[in-house]
Amino acid sequence: MQRVRIHGSRAALRKIHSIVTDVIRLVMANLERIRDRQTQYQVQLRCARAIVVIQYQADRGVIDRRLASKIISDLRTLSDAFTRMRTEDVRRIASNIRLLMDGLVAYLYNVLRG
Repeated sequence: MQRVRIHGSRAALRKIHSIVTDVIRLVMANLERIRDRQTQYQVQLRCARAIVVIQYQADRGVIDRRLASKIISDLRTLSDAFTRMRTEDVRRIASNIRLLMDGLVAYLYNVLRG
């Protein structure tokens, strides 16, 4: 297992967690409107904004580039599944991203506390 390098503050990690979980909330709240083009656009836009923030934080060295790449890849997959109207895939991907983010924040809070 490779070690993930983390430099940064709790605030920076909260920002990443917050923006990603906001995307997940939007997606899950709009599953019944998955065929609506305006909703698809909102999901794509919110995913793109999250990707920009995550890439910026990786460039600053707040999170490891490999970890950022994984989160970005998952967000792109989520956006694609939503656009392709694959409801079950959207649920599964959103759940996986949420678990990743919650686990990451819990772990890193303990690391940064010390």
